[in-house]
Amino acid sequence: MVPGRISVTPRALERVARGVAADHLGVGSSRVSVRLADSNGSLSVSVTSPLRAAPLGSTADAPGLVTRSEQARAGIARDITALSGSQVGSVALRITGVDIVEPRRVV
Repeated sequence: MVPGRISVTPRALERVARGVAADHLGVGSSRVSVRLADSNGSLSVSVTSPLRAAPLGSTADAPGLVTRSEQARAGIARDITALSGSQVGSVALRITGVDIVEPRRVV
């Protein structure tokens, strides 16, 4: 191991969190708002964003919005921890809308 230390700025950590959340929610990172806070040594993450979803009735096996939101919340916590090395204690997810994406037709 090389002597020294590594520090990650709060801005860099916020950008990682925003990118991870955008990936899990299926929207552009510019549409995601993230707030980070220290919660007894672990990271508390608050995410505000729309959620991308397929139109109702388009696929019978697609998870519902609540299930999809829970999966995104768990994935956000897991991936922020993996990428940053900071332990995520909680993720509060506020969905501000749903982006309906029509399936593309193959010609």
